[in-house]
Order: sequence, then C-alpha cells, then structure tokens
Amino acid sequence: MTNNILVLGCSFSKWGDHPDDLACDKSWPRMLSEQLKNYNVYNVAMYGNSTQFQLLQLGYYLEKLDPVVTIWQLPPLNRTSYYVNEIDDINSVFNRLKFENDSPNYFYSTRWQHVIQHSATFTKYLNETPKKTNQTRDYIVKKENIDIHKSLIKKSVAHGHREFDYANLNYGKRILKDHNSIVYQHIKRYSREDTDFCVQDEFSDKWEDYCADTGFHFTQEGSEAVLNKLIMPRIQQYV
Repeated sequence: MTNNILVLGCSFSKWGDHPDDLACDKSWPRMLSEQLKNYNVYNVAMYGNSTQFQLLQLGYYLEKLDPVVTIWQLPPLNRTSYYVNEIDDINSVFNRLKFENDSPNYFYSTRWQHVIQHSATFTKYLNETPKKTNQTRDYIVKKENIDIHKSLIKKSVAHGHREFDYANLNYGKRILKDHNSIVYQHIKRYSREDTDFCVQDEFSDKWEDYCADTGFHFTQEGSEAVLNKLIMPRIQQYV
C-alpha cells in the first residue's frame, strides 16, 4: 500500500483548481492535501465526468497508484463520454493525461482535450444558435463543436442512461470491494443506501448558501464544509 489518495469526481470535486471557478479558491481535494501532508492526493476529477468514464479511471488508477483510499464522487445521472480519436486501447487515453503539480503532494488533471463529456440535456441545444450565457459553467455548445455534438446526441439521446449509471455504480463498488473507499453523491440522484452519504442531504439547510451557481458547485465555505464535516471524519480510519 502506498501513501497515495485517489479522488474521482466531476466538476464538483475539481471546482477551485482553476482561476475562473466562481466563488472558490481551492477545491476540497487540494485542501485535503494541505491537511494530510504525508500523503499524495491525486485528483482525476473532470468537468462533466460520467460514471462510464469513471469506471475506466477507477480500473486504471487503482492499479497504477495503489491508493490507500479512494474517494469516489458520483456525477449527476444521464452523462456519457466519447473519445475524439480512434484508439488502440484504453491505456493510450490515460497516457495523454497530464497532471498539474503546483504543490509537493497535490496532483490534478489538466483539462482533457481528447474526451467529450456530454449530458442528455444537450438535446435542447440541437436547434439553437450557439450563444454566450451569464450563468457560469452553464452548458454551452461552442460553434466549432456544434456539428460533432449534434452527431453524438442524435446517436445516443437519453435512452437508458439511468440504467447504465446504476449498473456502473454497482460495478464500480464491486471493483472497490477489496479496497478502502468512500463513495458519495453530490446531488441526490441515487438511493441513499447505495452511497456513504449525499452532500445535498447533509447540508440541506445550507444548500442555497453553499451553491455558487446553477451547476451546484460550492463556494469556498461550502467546499471547506465538505472536507471537514464529511470527508475527514470518514477518512481518518485509513490514514
């Protein structure tokens, strides 16, 4: 066993790692690395991530990093991932990944250039002209990508996504059976008994205060609460 900690998630677990992330200066995984200086925190969360792609990440990084604990944050339902180019095997996808490392023990993935993450909600943009929005991180179909998004959506529009998400969750939990892990949901989408906790349930009284935008990303105060009240008490048994 190593001194590595693996974090999987969507933008909720990456929010604060980039300067344009609204109302949050540090992601909760970065703050975790500051509290646990003897551990390396690898944050492979991605904006728009899906359970489909998280399964691939899980299998790859469990073997590569042999983490002392894996923290898996489930994204919202109905998301799918596509690779832009032809590939020989899944290793060629992850070999393209670059980690940012601006502190001794915190590593986070750069923005992916070869994977398209999209939600079934993109269907509403099929007949719209691409435009800017005042909502930070709202779904925007960029002009240069509109054709490829149209093609993807037409081939996979909203059929059976929920069933796939539940199947991916169950398979992922089976992979983690012999590993230390914390599995949680940000937004209440899955049955409560399927995960260790749900952030929306735990902070129901502070939810509107903590949400920085319509994507339910958390402010700095909210991210600190996630770490100190939900993650740290559960991770202590492993570190």
